Amino acid sequence: MSVNSHKYGVLTSYNCTWFFERGFTDKKGDCLRVSRPFYHNAIRPGVSGDIGIKFNIISAFLGIVLLSHHNWFHASPFSTPTETPKHSPKSKQKDYDVKILNTGEFTLNECIANGRIGSVVRGNLWGHKNVIFKLKDLTKESWKDDELKNEVSVYKKLESLQGKVIPDFIAYVKIWDMFMGIVISDCGQQTQEGEFVSLKQDCLRQFHDQGLIHGDVRARNFVKNSENKVFIIDFGFTQPCNDENIKSEELESCKY
Repeated sequence: MSVNSHKYGVLTSYNCTWFFERGFTDKKGDCLRVSRPFYHNAIRPGVSGDIGIKFNIISAFLGIVLLSHHNWFHASPFSTPTETPKHSPKSKQKDYDVKILNTGEFTLNECIANGRIGSVVRGNLWGHKNVIFKLKDLTKESWKDDELKNEVSVYKKLESLQGKVIPDFIAYVKIWDMFMGIVISDCGQQTQEGEFVSLKQDCLRQFHDQGLIHGDVRARNFVKNSENKVFIIDFGFTQPCNDENIKSEELESCKY
């Protein structure tokens, strides 16, 4: 499934072509305007044969091109049209329940990665700028729902480590009845294998002290910010563990 915010669109079959215009209104939700069909074998009155066919389709495409002299036409397929409100919800206590987002509450700006669960998108939510949305398509692979729920539970358990060892948790969200996901702070770029080993192990020790093992300590699940501070991410396989031998093995695997 692909989501975009283009203002204009074209749908063509073997027989005809339709043109679409997205309309934005003050009411909740947007509307989609659809042109009459332009039949490929239609002949414009007063014009004969092939000229009539070409005129019909070419004029239709020319019309849509002229109409599309807007920034919308070149918008990112993940961008959303409405400006994000400047203020966060009033409650200062973190909420780990699902929040159903309205269009005006967020913007999705660019897809930066495609992970095992779904897409990783940079955007804005409430007053939080340039945060990370980790989104799962609700129509696909329901087993991934459990991983996402597990990740939310880990953020809740490790709230004291947020912003220190793991990203800050911002919200657990549902968007357009099509995506479920989490929103977290952007803690930087993925690390490389063999890089920042001691810092990765320090992160993992604090993780282990909470009675958990991460379960997938590959280099891509550690990120570093501009100050070379390292954070650990992606808790789909995280589980409780008090076996010190297993914890030691996981620490050792950070070297590779």
